[in-house]
Amino acid sequence: MNQDSVSELEVAAHVEQFYSVIIQKIEHLDVNVYKVVHAKPESQSQLEAPLSWVIRVFPTTRSLISASHDAQVLSFLESSQFTAEVAVKPTALSLYQGHAILATHFIHGERPLGTKETFYRLGRQLGRLTTFSMNDAGIDWPGGGWHHMCGDGNVGAEVREADRVLTTVIRDGQDAIDPEKIKLLDIVRSELSKLADLADLPVSLVHPDFVPANAIMSEGKLIMVDWTGTGIGSRLCALGFLLWAAGRRSSKLAAVAMTGYCEYGELEREELERLTDAIRFRPLVLSCWSVIMGKRSIEDLVSELSSMRSFAELIAEAARTAYEARSVR
Repeated sequence: MNQDSVSELEVAAHVEQFYSVIIQKIEHLDVNVYKVVHAKPESQSQLEAPLSWVIRVFPTTRSLISASHDAQVLSFLESSQFTAEVAVKPTALSLYQGHAILATHFIHGERPLGTKETFYRLGRQLGRLTTFSMNDAGIDWPGGGWHHMCGDGNVGAEVREADRVLTTVIRDGQDAIDPEKIKLLDIVRSELSKLADLADLPVSLVHPDFVPANAIMSEGKLIMVDWTGTGIGSRLCALGFLLWAAGRRSSKLAAVAMTGYCEYGELEREELERLTDAIRFRPLVLSCWSVIMGKRSIEDLVSELSSMRSFAELIAEAARTAYEARSVR
């Protein structure tokens, strides 16, 4: 077992001890993410329904302070009546063998379908997220970077880490490397460097992955989950990934997502000009991650760069048209 992982049995035992509950069932949801069904010892005789929580076990490289930022964001969103998962009270955070652990209430529902309604509502919620005053919330840390790549930080940190890890993997400690691989690596690094300054565009509170995969439809509400790495970051990059998720289905859905975003959110001229880069940013990082994890070759990655840009341009064109149409009303 990976030394930086925790087994299901350890998770169950820790939750039982820390929260003084009895675990009836534990289910693996994702990497280091579990659903636990539990009851209070004293409630069993009263036939109370068991409760379900989501337990996120962070790697030891992620500090308790960083995890506390996630809990603070969830508390702020709850007070702002923003539809997001809710942290367990009174203590959502615990520590086990160097792992910060966050507990939230499990949301009963279904993943939303990739429909117009879904993307409109996601766009609308993302736009509303950009309107919150971070001074009032006390949220002042950088966020928005994909936590699997950079742990914490903004998209600038995500780019730097993608560059560093990809370079390390391709070189793999070798003194002599195929010159062709170095040439391909340089091409990818150049593409990444062109996107680093997206972090300097206007910022707001951002969720790194505001896409259907992190949403649950429950009792008519579209509820966002997995707020790991949320903080102050490029609002355009957050929008860009939603537009990519919509646009990979159809450019019309990207236009719908942008229309929803415009209910609350605004973009400056410079952001509209960089929309294509913001849309292709996360797909490029995800492709780098696939190379890093050995799921594809760097040759494959370089071969798709042109089509990735062309696809992003089509999505951006549809999104700009929708934005401009809403702006003149």
